[in-house]
Amino acid sequence: MPKRRWSPSGIAKIERDRHIIDLRKAGFGFEKIAAQLGCKPYVCRKVISNAMRALIEIDQGALEEILQLELERTNDMLMAIWPDVLSGDLRATLVALKIQERRAKFLGLDAAERMDVSVSGGLMIQTETPESAAEDIRERMAEMRTRLLEAPDGGVATNGHAGGG
Repeated sequence: MPKRRWSPSGIAKIERDRHIIDLRKAGFGFEKIAAQLGCKPYVCRKVISNAMRALIEIDQGALEEILQLELERTNDMLMAIWPDVLSGDLRATLVALKIQERRAKFLGLDAAERMDVSVSGGLMIQTETPESAAEDIRERMAEMRTRLLEAPDGGVATNGHAGGG
């Protein structure tokens, strides 16, 4: 394995960056850090931004590894009971379905489905759940009620229909 050779200026930059991070963690602002270390505030911002980006990449990599491990485990479990599923074993089939449900959750395949709800009178709601559809309808009805009450003719039209249409 070849040796890495660090220049004195490279080592000084690493030490300065570490000091910037430590001061920021201690609650110092970029202006104060820059004044204390004799650099520009944008340098401090860049160091912190790069450090945060590196941490996010490390965390993302760890999450991807955990996900891959969990998916491999669900595959192994499914493979172990699959012959019983194929032979018609009801219990093995139920367990296989549970494993597949868990796998779908890991992969985000069970995301809420978008629903389109239409109500007579041209009201169209796009929502994720029946509960949120009901809430959207209540909100829209309250808005329509307010508009009717604020209409100059009190919401009564001369053609016999509410709302002046």
